[in-house]
Amino acid sequence: MKGPSNPFLNLGFEFDMIENCKRLAPLCPAFVMVATLLSSCGGDSGEGGGGQGQERGNAISETTTGEEWAGNNSTREDDNTWYRHCFADDTSVASPSIRAGTPYGNEVIVKMRKSSGEMQDYSVMMEGGMHDRERLDRVVERINRRHAAMLLHPLGSSAIGDGTSGDLLSVKRPMSGGAAVVEVSTAANSVAGVVEELTQEPEIEYAELNYKVQSSAIEQPDVQHRDAWYLHNVDAGIRIDQAWRVTQGVPGAVTAVLDTGVTSHPNLVSHLLPGYNFVTDSFAENGSGRGSDVQDPGDWIGQDESGAFAQTVRNSSWHGTSVAGVVAATMSMNGWEDRRQARILPVRVLGKGGGRTSDVVDGMRWAAGLPVVGVPENPHPAKVVNLSLGSVGVCSRTFQEAVDDLVEQGVTVVAAAGNDGVNEIDAPANCRGVISVAGSDPTGRRVSDSNTHPRVTLSAPGTKIWTLSNTGKQAPADASYGYMHGTSLAAPQVSGVVSLMLATNPWLTPSEVASILKRTARFTSIVSTTRSCRVIPPGRGILDAQAAVSAAAAERNSGGQ
Repeated sequence: MKGPSNPFLNLGFEFDMIENCKRLAPLCPAFVMVATLLSSCGGDSGEGGGGQGQERGNAISETTTGEEWAGNNSTREDDNTWYRHCFADDTSVASPSIRAGTPYGNEVIVKMRKSSGEMQDYSVMMEGGMHDRERLDRVVERINRRHAAMLLHPLGSSAIGDGTSGDLLSVKRPMSGGAAVVEVSTAANSVAGVVEELTQEPEIEYAELNYKVQSSAIEQPDVQHRDAWYLHNVDAGIRIDQAWRVTQGVPGAVTAVLDTGVTSHPNLVSHLLPGYNFVTDSFAENGSGRGSDVQDPGDWIGQDESGAFAQTVRNSSWHGTSVAGVVAATMSMNGWEDRRQARILPVRVLGKGGGRTSDVVDGMRWAAGLPVVGVPENPHPAKVVNLSLGSVGVCSRTFQEAVDDLVEQGVTVVAAAGNDGVNEIDAPANCRGVISVAGSDPTGRRVSDSNTHPRVTLSAPGTKIWTLSNTGKQAPADASYGYMHGTSLAAPQVSGVVSLMLATNPWLTPSEVASILKRTARFTSIVSTTRSCRVIPPGRGILDAQAAVSAAAAERNSGGQ
């Protein structure tokens, strides 16, 4: 069980216990007690595979009062604006967070200020990359000399050293967007102190920790009916059948899936374009390294490895295959059997234990067709980028600049809100310009462990999601299918529908896409029976593929573009 001491998301692949439910869950195995606790503690918070985890962050609270919801009448005073009491989404701003992320080792992301008169475009960044590297090297050398002098003349205490000789800082590698990864020596007393030291250098625009990111789904025990209810159910599903009557997509509407990579599943391989592997951690990458191989080697955690990752022992998740499977099912008429139009660009950014922010943003820019130092050009730029991953904490400068670059390119960014069951959403879902997706269940309620926040854009089914998988416990074995749970599976439904929207109207901007999704999302009849912001699915409602695709086509036909 993850507790308050582990601040980053329990996005991994285990069931949480419901910590705030009469304080019973810490006494019982999660797999046994989840259903019992949900029923015995009262409320109708929706289905889910995990607990609400309220002690790990800002607990979900009602934002409405008795005066705002007058009497016991289920009818709102203003049916057109009632949702704003719970959900006041504005994708033009980033949302705050009171939770802190988890650093990836002793790494810091540093970006130099642009010198006066220097253009802020990618051609200059690439041509002037060496100039920035030389400037960064000078700053690093200056700090290292200062550190060495403090060792020779230890007057007073140092916040950045423990008396060990050697360089305090070293430049590890350049990044996309003009930044670089800098490694801090283990001799540093405080990596945060080094970040502050870097920030005070006049040539540096910003310095921040390189945070861990992880995927946002867990495997769900098999249930009786193996079907894709989330696609076809006319009440709580996304109504994809009607959308397919408008368009079946076009090959040019590419959706990038940034995840653990993919396996050679027969229902997926025909949808895949050549991708790229951006994982740089030698252990997390399982030996493959950066390059064109996007095959998922497995992300299992063994007994001898669990401590290093602060995670429990588990089998490989095949998370990227499952997420890509949902995108393919959403974009292809008759699901995986129709292999004509869905085009998926796999970008591997996660491995054992998760991944780095620096690797994710490099993958984001490459997926959008922007240059990344040392990486071949992407011949198939995506118009939609799916991020079924995240980290606890505010949207970092590193993530925000990457999102801004993609939006400027006309790329729509979709991200999972997270599965901690708290009133916050994860980065990069909380960044300005991102379509953030929470989870709903087959009854139209919020999935109990889905994060929620006024910044959530909309919800999509996030539990009992039948999708592609693999039978391998560690390395890949046979292709298979299975049920998955989490906002990781909700986000790709939105990404797939956005691709269909762009197929019928390729001139839509990311902000126009977000606007259509919000105004066409719908609530089920649950809103007539409850006033609870904990129960109603977050955002402007549940994704409605038919309404969204039809609205996109209508704007094209009306000359709105």
